[in-house]
Amino acid sequence: MIANRQRCHLIPYNITSRERDIALTLGIPMYGADPRLADLGSKTGCRRLFAEEGVPHPLGVEDLHNFEEVIDAIMGMLEERPSISEVIVKLNEGVSGAGNALVDLRGVADTGDLDHRSLVAQRVRSMQLESAITPMAAYEAKFEENGGIVEERIVGEQILSPSVQLRVRPD
Repeated sequence: MIANRQRCHLIPYNITSRERDIALTLGIPMYGADPRLADLGSKTGCRRLFAEEGVPHPLGVEDLHNFEEVIDAIMGMLEERPSISEVIVKLNEGVSGAGNALVDLRGVADTGDLDHRSLVAQRVRSMQLESAITPMAAYEAKFEENGGIVEERIVGEQILSPSVQLRVRPD
């Protein structure tokens, strides 16, 4: 039995219904979002939430599940904004840059009558993974399993990120 429940709390790294149930059973607070809200924390969920709330965010496409969809998304993005020079492919569940991959699109729009789609496909297949130890096949499998997004890479002198970590308590 726990002697002083006011001083105990659960701080899980990943939150599933199991961690939530443990905290509820023990009657202690859990620092983390209810697992029913997990989708809002994914890259796809964040882009959808930003769009719904009118929060400016990079041009991109969410809810992708294979590299063919990534290629299609990039083609649409290039139609909308031919000046895009780089895009980032992101795993839905990637954190701190792990799960990101850079696709170099420089020169794609300047290739005249060539098949742009096959050139974009070639660039996607040769994208630079942020993780030096992740093989491309493993990245692709993870992308197919959990999905992801592609968005324009924004560069500049000063970039501000909407990322935050905080504790919200009922009191």
